Amino acid sequence: MLETGESPTFFRYVDWILTVPLMCVEFYLITKKAGAKISLLWKLIFASIVMLVTGYFGETISRDSSVMWGVISGAAYFYIAYLIWFGEVAQLAQRYYMPSLPLQRAVQVVIQVLEYYQVMHAHLV
Repeated sequence: MLETGESPTFFRYVDWILTVPLMCVEFYLITKKAGAKISLLWKLIFASIVMLVTGYFGETISRDSSVMWGVISGAAYFYIAYLIWFGEVAQLAQRYYMPSLPLQRAVQVVIQVLEYYQVMHAHLV
């Protein structure tokens, strides 16, 4: 809380709208070495923006419909998790797994950051 008694929600979302897509770019660059296509990058960025924008709507603009916005935001999150654990990234990891390639660690970091976002969002709403 700020000294004014207001939640810094806007500033959290400004931070996330910049850092989460950048994290997607970083994740793509790591997976590119294993053969990831540019379409993976755009899927990750689109889903992350949907996750953040709908979370913001539910938390600030349309509090009466916050459950609906939370479900949409959660669906985008689970789509990202699906891409990583069962979709394109998982296929790349199985096909091109090399112990020296940090793909597995990158997957863990992305999931942990997205889980942090979901926990913080749920805690602050």
